[in-house]
Amino acid sequence: MHAKRLAVLLLSVVFLAGGPTLSKAQPIAAGGVEPPGPSSRKTPFAITEILYRPAPDASSNVLEFLEVYNSNPFIEDISGYRFSGEIDYTFPAGTVLQGGEYRVIARNPGQVQAAYGIAGVLGPYAKALGQSGTVRLRNKEGAVLLGVSYSNLPPWPAAADGAGHSLVLARPSYGEGDPQAWDISDRVGGSPGAQDGVTDSPERAVLINEFLANSEAPRTDFIELHNRSNLEVDLSGCSLSDDPLTNKFVLPPNTRIPPRGFLAVGQEQLGFGLDSGGETVFLRNAAGTRVLDAVRFGPQAVNVASGRHRDGAREWYPLAEPTPGGPNARIQVHDIVINEIMYKPISTLEDDQYVELYNQGTNAVDLGGWRFTAGIDYEFPTGTVLVADGYLVVAKNALRLQTNYPGLTPRNTQGNFKGRLGKKSDRVALTRPDSNVTTNGLGQVGTNTVYVVVDEVTFGAGGNWGSWANEGGSSLELIDPRSDHRLAHNWADSDETGKAPWTKVEFTGIFDHGAQVPDNLQAILLGEGECLLDDVEIFAPGGPNLCTNGIFEGGLSTWTARGTHLRSTLENSGYQSGKSLHVRAGSRGDSVINRLRVGLSGPAPTGAVGTIRARVRWLRGWPEIILRTHGNWGECFGRMTLPSNLGTPGARNSRALTNGPPAIIDVRHDPVLPAAGQEVLVTARCSDPDGLATVQL
Repeated sequence: MHAKRLAVLLLSVVFLAGGPTLSKAQPIAAGGVEPPGPSSRKTPFAITEILYRPAPDASSNVLEFLEVYNSNPFIEDISGYRFSGEIDYTFPAGTVLQGGEYRVIARNPGQVQAAYGIAGVLGPYAKALGQSGTVRLRNKEGAVLLGVSYSNLPPWPAAADGAGHSLVLARPSYGEGDPQAWDISDRVGGSPGAQDGVTDSPERAVLINEFLANSEAPRTDFIELHNRSNLEVDLSGCSLSDDPLTNKFVLPPNTRIPPRGFLAVGQEQLGFGLDSGGETVFLRNAAGTRVLDAVRFGPQAVNVASGRHRDGAREWYPLAEPTPGGPNARIQVHDIVINEIMYKPISTLEDDQYVELYNQGTNAVDLGGWRFTAGIDYEFPTGTVLVADGYLVVAKNALRLQTNYPGLTPRNTQGNFKGRLGKKSDRVALTRPDSNVTTNGLGQVGTNTVYVVVDEVTFGAGGNWGSWANEGGSSLELIDPRSDHRLAHNWADSDETGKAPWTKVEFTGIFDHGAQVPDNLQAILLGEGECLLDDVEIFAPGGPNLCTNGIFEGGLSTWTARGTHLRSTLENSGYQSGKSLHVRAGSRGDSVINRLRVGLSGPAPTGAVGTIRARVRWLRGWPEIILRTHGNWGECFGRMTLPSNLGTPGARNSRALTNGPPAIIDVRHDPVLPAAGQEVLVTARCSDPDGLATVQL
């Protein structure tokens, strides 16, 4: 495999006879559908369904409702619990839920009971569910047990916004606050008071796979459908529309898509064009009981199609070229990329936040009028030019950043941006202006300016995202600018381990108020982090150092690492010697199990003056350490000196690679389970999107 070519790794998994026996038409949602269960360790209750914008009468939310589920197999009392946020409602005294019972709370209980033929609907509640907002379940004391911040914007399902579907908690193990935990209801209207079903329907295998919404002659707008299954699917009577309540184009009789096949419908056949400024496209089944797929998109660039990558996958990207009726092209990667993000500085100061751009192209790019439209708010002034192989930093406080980083100047640093980056996760989007000339029905010509996304990343603080960028001292750095920037695998914590100086920590005072024999010394990091420890001393005035191995030249012979500090090792560099102890703490230490310990050559002073001191150097994470005697007769607290120039703004990333490693980009969640002998393809790719190579594993 050529080192600088795009590698698509095909992992073949053959299903053997006697394996899963679900129907071949059984749909499988991305990520799977889990059985009902709790979404939090705080409570057995779960918010399992939200209908925030019913259809067909979208202007009157008389049918809006929420649903609560008791995941325990026994009765639970919910009296006095209440909903807050978008709605206000308190459960009346005597309200209990049987084990496994669902209970509906509605804005208009009578209307919901009549529409669904159910009884026992609670309500009404005050206020109303908006198209986005937060719903919280609180206990009698007011503590928040559950919280759902839903939205009508991606990654939340678009079909719940006026097309008639409710949001259902399909994957409770993700936690109710994660959009990946939610899906649309099996049928329009939802399933209040009962577990949501899964209908066996072959057309569920079909997705909207690609579209072109801003075409210029000779191209025209189109919508492409893709059949993910291994069976032919009949779509006769299904409809495509950009209106949640109107079926604008009905697929004619005998419209079929072959296995793994494609069907493109052009603007002339559709009878309507797509809005280049952004809208939602719906694919409905013939009976009108289910939105098979819905795609909500933002402003589109001229003649740039958007599509799933790879075909049938979850994520949408701008594509290198339109491919109506065939497999989607590779993703389009712009020369200007979001290259580094400092979103949660270890200083805790928002003024230390910044975002860095990099021009990986061979030509300078005029950024005048470009904007950050998500994560932060900033418009680049006229005359802003980013040279080839150049960097540009956008700061929350540009003057402060230039003070802390000698390499930053007004030429490569701008600000101050408005807003702030999310503390644990956020979407950052860079956009450029794009003017569209339109002609209305009266023949009047107008110009509409939209902002098209050039690059975006939605970062997080868990899963495959680096942890040290989450207030651990690092920034998030892009490993290879040619890679898919949305994947956590292609980002890494900046390497800050060589920047901090050695810090002297020392305590001299009376060793008192202790217990037990002070025959050992303990070192404890007060949070997740790493540091170097050297020149450890404990002594009485004029007395010898009682620490049996304070400079580590003899290795770790008398030191013991336990619990959260177990991964600590010997380091081949030290303060003024060749070795030190590399302290690694997976979380906060304590004086019982999670600590480092070294024996003393004699008991430490008790009831008298003593000294504990050492040299420490911060590497990453929590910057505070404690050295204490057994029994806590004496304790030395120290905060390590932190560098002010954390991250690499305006310079090459510390974790940059010329060609990044492969990263899994898609597991094909087929809408049908494979039959015996069939293969499931798992795809992965290297960073360079210019070529292809295939390896069969």
